[in-house]
Amino acid sequence: MAAPAPQSGPRIAIVGSGVVGLIIAQGLVARGLTNVTVYEQASCVQENGAGVGFTRSAINCMRLISPVVEDVLNSISNGSGMDDDEDDYLQWVDGYNGDEEELLVKLSVGKDGFQGCHRQHLLMGLLDRLPAGTVEFGKRVESLYEDPETGLVTIGFGDGKSACADARKCPKE
Repeated sequence: MAAPAPQSGPRIAIVGSGVVGLIIAQGLVARGLTNVTVYEQASCVQENGAGVGFTRSAINCMRLISPVVEDVLNSISNGSGMDDDEDDYLQWVDGYNGDEEELLVKLSVGKDGFQGCHRQHLLMGLLDRLPAGTVEFGKRVESLYEDPETGLVTIGFGDGKSACADARKCPKE
């Protein structure tokens, strides 16, 4: 992990260090917001054996959030397609019904139009590229309280500690 950066800007809390939480954190840090903390209830990034995949459109969106996200993905992913085959396909086949596999969907992706990786490798890559101390593990959120006068949100954790964030909590619908 990188050395801690000086804290500046509003205090931003992100609950959950999954793929979305860490990508959001990367995007905020890329925009110069250094007072970002991700709170994760698990004690560490845990391997769950899942593979994840992203289309070229999703990768382009992630690059717009932060180029770091695409860099991490490119460093750990397996691209699709053959070097000389621009008309490559992903196929979803139903192999559970009947004796013959039924082709359900055929998606043309072209060379490297789809990149896949192990979820834990993506999480570790995103985590490693955040400033030190950005993610706090062992922080199960138990309560949220918004002070009506200041608008500050106090987050209560299962370990009895709390943290404040400047962002307002979302109203219940």
